[in-house]
Order: sequence, then structure tokens, then C-alpha cells
Amino acid sequence: MFSNKKIATLAFVSQQMDSLTIKGARTEMAKLGKEDILSYIGDDPQRKQLFLEYIYVGNRVGTNVTAGILDSKTIFLTWTPQWWKDLWVKLEPLVKQEREKREILNLYGGFEGFIKKIK
Repeated sequence: MFSNKKIATLAFVSQQMDSLTIKGARTEMAKLGKEDILSYIGDDPQRKQLFLEYIYVGNRVGTNVTAGILDSKTIFLTWTPQWWKDLWVKLEPLVKQEREKREILNLYGGFEGFIKKIK
């Protein structure tokens, strides 16, 4: 049987992923394929915002896992550790660009920390 924490985890992460679909971010991610994200975005602010939505989700999930609010094992039943790692690899250049632009070295640190803890 699922505990309340597991149910809450699945509900939260599912809602986050659904929001990516509604906003069109998942469609844009599929179009990206293996292309370099910064080249793909170019100077298109709308396209950039769709990828930032993924970063926001990763940061919210990672921060909540680190805080003990969400259960990573439950998350990995649907979204595998490799899926998260691959997502980070695609988005990391944009994260670095945003850190430099905003001059905040640990910007989106919840996402990065989550990835570093994945085995």
C-alpha cells in the first residue's frame, strides 16, 4: 500500500509534469533532440522560457526531495534516475548561462543537488 508521502509525491511530480505538457515544454524538449540547447534556443525568449520551465520543475522536485518532503524512490518508479540525469545534461548549459547572467552561483541548486545524489 502507498503511504501518504508516496501518494503526495506522485501527485506533486505528476502535476509538475502535466504543467510542462500544458505549457508546450515537453513538445519543445522533444524537438530539441540531441541538439545543443543554447544553439537551439538562439535568441528566442519564448523557446528559452519553455526550457526554463523544466529547470523550475527540476529545482522544485530536487529541493523537496532534499528537504524530505518528497520520496525519491517513489519518483523513480515513474521517472527513472537516468531520465533525470539525461534531463540535467540537456539543461545544464542553460543553467550555467542563467547563473552567469544573474550572478548567482547556486541558482537552481536544488536541481543540481538532486542530480548529484542520484546513483
